[in-house]
Amino acid sequence: MKYKITVELDDIWVLKHQHDDTLPIDVLKEFVSKEYENNVEVIEQSFSHIVFNLQANVETSVIQNTMLNYFSTYYQVTDEDKESIIKMTLEAETSLEKNDDADDDGAEFSEESLDELLDRLAGIYSDDDEDDEDDEDDEDDEDDEDDEDDNKLNSPLPQNSDTDIAMNAINDLIGASEFKALCKEIITIAPQIKENKNFDTFLSRSYLFSINSGYGLTTTLNALAKLIDSCGLATFAKRRLVIETNVENALDKLDLLDVDEYRIFAIDISDKMSSLNDPAFKKLLNVLACNYDKAIFVFVIPFVDKEVLKNTCHALNDVMFVKEVSFSPLTKKEMETFAIKEIEKRNFTISKNALDSFHARIAEEKSDGRFYGLKTITKVVNELIYTKQLANALSKKPNRVISKKDANSICHSDLNDLTGYQLLEKLVASDKLKEKIDEIVSQIMLAKQDKSLKAPCIHMQFVGNPGTGKTTVARIIGKILKEKGVLRVGSFHEYAGRDLCGKYIGETAPKTASICRDAYGSVLFIDEAYSLYRTEDAGRDYGREALDTLIAEMENHRTDLVVILAGYSDEMGLLMKGNSGLSSRIPYKIEFPNFTRDQLAEIFENMVKGSFKFSDDLLVASKKYFAELSEDFITSKEFSNARFVRNLFERTWAKASMRCQLAGLTSITLTGADFEIAIMDDEFKKTEPKRRKIGFN
Repeated sequence: MKYKITVELDDIWVLKHQHDDTLPIDVLKEFVSKEYENNVEVIEQSFSHIVFNLQANVETSVIQNTMLNYFSTYYQVTDEDKESIIKMTLEAETSLEKNDDADDDGAEFSEESLDELLDRLAGIYSDDDEDDEDDEDDEDDEDDEDDEDDNKLNSPLPQNSDTDIAMNAINDLIGASEFKALCKEIITIAPQIKENKNFDTFLSRSYLFSINSGYGLTTTLNALAKLIDSCGLATFAKRRLVIETNVENALDKLDLLDVDEYRIFAIDISDKMSSLNDPAFKKLLNVLACNYDKAIFVFVIPFVDKEVLKNTCHALNDVMFVKEVSFSPLTKKEMETFAIKEIEKRNFTISKNALDSFHARIAEEKSDGRFYGLKTITKVVNELIYTKQLANALSKKPNRVISKKDANSICHSDLNDLTGYQLLEKLVASDKLKEKIDEIVSQIMLAKQDKSLKAPCIHMQFVGNPGTGKTTVARIIGKILKEKGVLRVGSFHEYAGRDLCGKYIGETAPKTASICRDAYGSVLFIDEAYSLYRTEDAGRDYGREALDTLIAEMENHRTDLVVILAGYSDEMGLLMKGNSGLSSRIPYKIEFPNFTRDQLAEIFENMVKGSFKFSDDLLVASKKYFAELSEDFITSKEFSNARFVRNLFERTWAKASMRCQLAGLTSITLTGADFEIAIMDDEFKKTEPKRRKIGFN
């Protein structure tokens, strides 16, 4: 039987999910395509609407119940809510044939974008309200003229007008849905303001932008200025549309304002978020409020949770008329979209399979806790383009498609095409680790295959001193779990514990949640996790807030996210004892012992053999050196194990490189003499190697 199925989702509910990695309509489409394989044909789709033909030998009620049950389970909505969120109609084969004919006669594919959906929802007043006003103002035979005036007033602005151009630039911004809705609101109300000449009601309104650094604040402010100017609500300066400052310099910068040329005046008030009721700050607000005839004021804070944003706006509203606008951190899809646009601006394209490596590079950029949104993405794009052009120049084969190999070349991760278990085998002293990982993976796989068993949490804690391989093994575990089908993505996201904390009130929870969201389907590795734990008498600390958010994410995504907390054994023990909610969600613990002297020498030898030519006396000298390291040194907390070895290896080849360069040699061969010079540097001299005792034994 052939069916035509139409699904309509509630617009407001859809907008709440606009930042999901997969939009609700696409979730439904993917399910139907998978459930009925090749028997589905999508003929129409928009942001909240889809129509498709389906060939299936089942009853209408079965199809409908299957789809509705999947949808309600996926989004965890009740039967009562489901009725208001999703509406579905099914037409049988006879009526479908007529519809097919109609399509042949020229029906067009309908595609409503998010912007168009927001357009429909951004009306300030309804048609019914306008009709009521017409009835009240009706005077004899002037109805037609009034209606004509109203139609002119509320009709869309002409295509290719300055407003149209300004709004197109705003629509091109990535994300920023609340800002786009605000701009549509301004366009909608502008004719009313000009008709009634109530410019003060608009110009006296200020804004509170909640936006992280690097997410296009300056671009957004300039776009807002151009839109307001194009709508005829204010005449902006021809140059320098925006002035950006902080609280300390705000009064001095006010002198730059001119009553004849309007500007956007943006003030970063992040440092004042905990003291918004301070008399000096209130005095500043009063001064600003008196200057609304010169500028529109925009207060700027980081992206914070809605409650803190609301409270901040409330404090500002004591003196000024303020509207809050929140800029959510970009989703992976939005970052990808921005990168593709930037690459195409530079006359290149990127292959689909190279995007995974792009996201891996972005994850590396985020791993130090300092990610600057669009600025960082642009930097990565420039890296890609430069690397590609260099490859083209060397090969003398022009190619404008960035491949996976090109993208891999800018990633710092040293994981290659080997499988996870092959990489594990290459590690020094990995036998016990392999047994433990086998045990963990076996339990996870058993629970995955046996539906009668509850899926276990797959979070872990790694304990041990620095340089014992915790980060490397975490990467490998992500690769293994991806290969086993446990993780969807299998990428690696690395942070220090305090990276989860914000600097200001309300910043920590959304920051931690955003970090977790990036890692869905992958491994989130948090080193020095114990730094998040503070005792009750530690005062105001954002570590506890970060832990609470992390625990919630670990529970809500227990089968689609591996959180690995790492650190020293004693400190990790205190963290677990101090937070029962955390310890109960981490069933697996792997201990990483210090390397022995022989193992340290083996690690050094592997590094040498994998990178350079070398003389025999190099390995003789290195083995002697490691054998003489004191017990106190290699068992101390400060000893960095394999990291110490890597530093020594890099110092050795740096000495060899300098020697070869001075000698005019084109290739490098490491020697024992290079090693002896390297260990004379202070950080390697202070190791206090074992020395023979003087006298008789």
